[in-house]
Amino acid sequence: MADIAKTIFDTGLTCWDRTATYRKYIRHLGDNLTALKIKTEELGHVYDDVTAEGEGWIRKSGAAGWLERVKTLKEEVDKNLTEGKQTMGKNCLCGLCFSNCRARYAQSELAEGKKAELETELHQASNFKVKDDVAYEPPDLILRRSLEALRQKRDELQGVFETVKQRVKWEEDRHLVRTPEVRGWLDRVKLVLEKEVREILKQGAVEMAKSCKGEGEDSQSQRNSTSISIRAEAKRAILEEQLIAGRGFTVFSCRPDDYLMVARTLEPPVGGNAMFEEVWNWVEDETISCIGIFGMGGVGKTVLLDRVYNQFLHPSHDYDFVLRVVASRPANLDEIQNTIWKKLKLPEDEWNFHNRQGRADIIQSLMREKNFLLFLDNLWDHIELLTDLGIPRDHPKKCKIIFNTRDEGVCSSMKPNRTKKMECLPQDEALQLFRQKLGEKTWRTHPKIPEIAATMICQCKYLPLAVVTMARIMTGAMELKRWVEAEESLKIRLSKFPDMEKEVLTKLEYSYDSLPDETHKRCFLYMSMFPEDQDICEDDAIELWIGEGFLDGCVDVHEARAEGARILRSLRHACLVKYVKRARQFGAFIKMHDVVREMALWIESKQGSMKNRTFVQGGEFYKWKDADRILLCGGDQSFHSSLATVSCSSLSTLILRGTNWTEIPDEFFLCMPSLKVLNLSRNSLLENLPKSLWKLINLRYLKIDAFRRLIVVPEEIKNLKKLVVLILPRTVVLPEETISNLSSLRVFHWSNLSLPQRLDGYSEMVLLEDRRMQAVEEICLTLGSPEGIDKFLSCPEELHGHSRGLSLYQCFGLPTLRISASSVRRLGRNLQFLNLFNCRIGQIHISGDDEGSQGSHAGYPYSESDAPKPSRFASRDGFYSLRDVTISGCGELQDVTSLIYHAPNLESLRISHCQSMSEVIACDIEETDTTNNSIFQCLTFLQLSFLYRLESICMRALPFPSLKQIEVFGCPNLKKLPLDCNSANNTLQTIEGEEEWWEDLEWDDPACEGVFSSKFVRKEDE
Repeated sequence: MADIAKTIFDTGLTCWDRTATYRKYIRHLGDNLTALKIKTEELGHVYDDVTAEGEGWIRKSGAAGWLERVKTLKEEVDKNLTEGKQTMGKNCLCGLCFSNCRARYAQSELAEGKKAELETELHQASNFKVKDDVAYEPPDLILRRSLEALRQKRDELQGVFETVKQRVKWEEDRHLVRTPEVRGWLDRVKLVLEKEVREILKQGAVEMAKSCKGEGEDSQSQRNSTSISIRAEAKRAILEEQLIAGRGFTVFSCRPDDYLMVARTLEPPVGGNAMFEEVWNWVEDETISCIGIFGMGGVGKTVLLDRVYNQFLHPSHDYDFVLRVVASRPANLDEIQNTIWKKLKLPEDEWNFHNRQGRADIIQSLMREKNFLLFLDNLWDHIELLTDLGIPRDHPKKCKIIFNTRDEGVCSSMKPNRTKKMECLPQDEALQLFRQKLGEKTWRTHPKIPEIAATMICQCKYLPLAVVTMARIMTGAMELKRWVEAEESLKIRLSKFPDMEKEVLTKLEYSYDSLPDETHKRCFLYMSMFPEDQDICEDDAIELWIGEGFLDGCVDVHEARAEGARILRSLRHACLVKYVKRARQFGAFIKMHDVVREMALWIESKQGSMKNRTFVQGGEFYKWKDADRILLCGGDQSFHSSLATVSCSSLSTLILRGTNWTEIPDEFFLCMPSLKVLNLSRNSLLENLPKSLWKLINLRYLKIDAFRRLIVVPEEIKNLKKLVVLILPRTVVLPEETISNLSSLRVFHWSNLSLPQRLDGYSEMVLLEDRRMQAVEEICLTLGSPEGIDKFLSCPEELHGHSRGLSLYQCFGLPTLRISASSVRRLGRNLQFLNLFNCRIGQIHISGDDEGSQGSHAGYPYSESDAPKPSRFASRDGFYSLRDVTISGCGELQDVTSLIYHAPNLESLRISHCQSMSEVIACDIEETDTTNNSIFQCLTFLQLSFLYRLESICMRALPFPSLKQIEVFGCPNLKKLPLDCNSANNTLQTIEGEEEWWEDLEWDDPACEGVFSSKFVRKEDE
């Protein structure tokens, strides 16, 4: 019996399995019918869209076939849906009878099949994306539409044409003459209306008549219709241009006896059209009275000025006089005054009866009654237009002053309404300029000449003056050999190339000669030591100048830094160096244009100092012997054995940066007894410091910053009594009383922002207990232990006042960073950057008084809400010098409210990888006008990255009056930015982040989203 039962049971299971599909269809009939109905409706919408072609359009065969199939399919589906509903309504034996189940199965299977057919047709419909995929407009219909548009535009232009003619006739009746622009416009429009448009309309009418008679079905007629349609559209565009030109006329005539200006000779312009259009728009804007153009020598400022000047050659403007003056160097005010005097036709015999001020008064009284346009070319010094020349700026009539200068400072001092900095040409425009000046005959001599020319203009760094000079030199060079030799010579030295000295370098030298004093000139020439295209950190440059002794006339390091910053500003204003990008901590990166650098080297060679300066790139170690300064930057070679024996008795500066050297022999520096500046930065593979280093008793500057393991410095470092600047990585361990023995030390940095291991807390304590640390004028430290931080915060006032930078690294025993009001006051005088890296800091507490422990990790509970409100803090309790804050890897830090409120002049804030941070500024702060306006008032750069719990920067919108850039990466829960339509007015340049994050942002005001959408830049995938 058991076997029989098992057999029966197994048979039942088999039957059950084989009827699974059958049961599925029966059970899901309702679902299948619903899905079929939805798909039918979807297809119906698409069907309606496809059938909505334009009136008169002819449907394409593919679309027609699809529509026919869909129509048939819809009828079948409607029948299927009706029958399916009827089947579902049958309830014989509760719907379980055999015939009812079979009907359900058939209807369900049919519904599923029809749904698949519908999906197929929907997929086919994806080919009909635009109206032209479904149908096409016949040529006769296109022609009718084009002719009608042309007639309408003709009528509009005819009306404007008649209006201009009447206005010109009215003014000519008053003895004026039509301007050349108006005369040309009337002639062109008359020709277009009376001949060209009339002919097109006539031909179109013939073709339309054929179509009406049914004679336009042949291919030739259709081609004719298409051709006429194209011509009609092109002519309509021309009419539109003429219509705009006619409506734009404000001046129709001029006095026939206007003074004729002398044209400035210019070849057809190459490049710079965008700059010209921008300046010309300012010229035409009557609300702008003064325009300043500045840029480095040879960049094309005079050419741009002359292009604008030549636009006023014809008497079609309403200026009483247009004057162009070249301001000599130094500016000859009497000569400029005399030119204006003659232009105003003042009596020549009265010139000598007045001094400069008297002549200025006469000029001013007359010019106040005139409309005038003044061009000042090549301005080197500030000119008081009113008192020096008699040119009024506060003018009741129409006036405009346009000038150019090399000096950005002079440009600013003239107080222009608009300024334009001219840059070198883009590569393609520079090559086009070279080709124009070279001539087509030479250009086509050999197929390799364009390739060599591209290399040559690259060596000139696309400076127009250098490009033009090079082209003129090569004009007539028909042999490829001359081009190859010229290319090689240019790579070596630009100044050695024929005519470059006379045509380019001597003109650029004017900018050098205009520098205020010898210190500026020495600092500028010193920067030419760095290789081409290398970015130079302004902070590094100032430290080198201090080490070289260029700034020894300053009272202390703070004054020296301020003087160095002024010098760099002067060099930027003179366009001798240019801004590249913002530096990581201090200042900016700058770069010297290659042609300017060549000019500096040429000046030094004239002064006789170049013979003692050597730039080593690659294996040119044979040059070391007689060198005064050596720079070895980069290179794949290891230490060259020949350097171990070379004598460098005159060497004063040695910069070995970014090499792949792994070791330096112990005796290496013995041959350099006069060495004053030694820079061993970015040599990341270097494993030791040679013993001979500590015997350089004349050394004033030492920088080492790339060791990846702890290095113990020997006691011999105390021999460096003349050392003024000492910059070491935090991985260097100093012996006790090192600072005490370095009696000349003024700058001491013991810091590194990319450390591989835990720091030695004992070394921190030893260093901070050195009493002479208080006498060092500038200090940057990295601390890695709670004890070291406690010691630092309790140090005397002098050490705090000299601290320029502070970094905390891997401070694991520091749950709360407490800084008292007195420490804030002392540090706030000079502390410019603060970094927190991989610290287990949960709170930052800046107290409003000196109660409680001075230490940084007192052992009693504390929360941010217990702290005094920031708005109640006295104004003296702040980090007023703090410019840069970077916080990274502090996983327990929740917000930085107190720090932000105590750093009102903060310019850069970077926060990353702080996993607990949900707010940057806590939401429970007091909201007053004072606090609201003081938060981030100087912030220019904000970067938030990989803060996965961050939900808010600040709960309310902030003004951000200085903000230029926002970067947000890896902050998926940050749904709002603290911005409204009044935030960052006219300052914000970019908001960079992931596109998905930007699209998910929420805005309280839709107008605000529109304002900032144009600033968004999608972060490129790494």
